[in-house]
Amino acid sequence: MLHWLRRGIDGWRLDAAYAVPSSFWMAVLPDVRAEFEQAWFVGEMIHGDYARYAADSGLDSITQYELWSAIWTSLNSVNLHGLDWTLRRHRELLERLVPMTFLSNHDVTRVASQISDARHLTHAVALLAFLPGIPSIYYGDEFGLRAVKEQRPGGDDAVRPELPGERGFFTEPHHPDVEVSYRRMVGLRRRHP
Repeated sequence: MLHWLRRGIDGWRLDAAYAVPSSFWMAVLPDVRAEFEQAWFVGEMIHGDYARYAADSGLDSITQYELWSAIWTSLNSVNLHGLDWTLRRHRELLERLVPMTFLSNHDVTRVASQISDARHLTHAVALLAFLPGIPSIYYGDEFGLRAVKEQRPGGDDAVRPELPGERGFFTEPHHPDVEVSYRRMVGLRRRHP
């Protein structure tokens, strides 16, 4: 951790943090913070008591997989009861922790491929932008990049393409309104936090 912090990164997304006892992070992070007091640490949690794990480990935030799942499943089914239930749990979580929210990441099918009706993609972007949390935009999602994660060796490759050297790679998004939606909604969030 110190190696990369000394080279200028601001923090860490700790992959599969849930697979490591919280006591491990509680033992490691104080030494790292002694040199990098402002470093930020988010742990990947796909289940369990998010707030308790963050408190017991000393992490600053946790990935909000429960909300991620509720967003796309509710929009696909046009049944917002599941989203409502999850938002109630999200509100309770916010009393103890500000989670990192997302629509896609390197481990899941991209949101443009996950949402079955493209008209609902901007609704997902609005939820990411306007719900409380620390929104994370996975590279390429802002241009409507599509990719499906497959359960096989190499099945992550499609959702993790090499970052292009030039923006031209993203000039033909599947949903031309997606970039505009991200710009408008993120801009609104920044202007009115």
